[in-house]
Amino acid sequence: QEVGQEKGKEQKKEDKRNKEKTRKRKEGHKQRKQTKCQNNIREYEEIAREKEVKRELRKNNDKTNSRERRKAKKK
Repeated sequence: QEVGQEKGKEQKKEDKRNKEKTRKRKEGHKQRKQTKCQNNIREYEEIAREKEVKRELRKNNDKTNSRERRKAKKK
């Protein structure tokens, strides 16, 4: 009977260790996934900013071109 109790205690310890390992592993997965998502968001925001800058430059360029065309017509 004592042998059975010892095995039971060992099994409980083993289960506890495995549970802790699993928890840590899942936590690591969650952390990596979160980091990946944050990086993607940052990347998308950066791309959006670049597009906005290009749009502004194009708009300004169009204004300049139309101004120059008007000047050329007057001459």
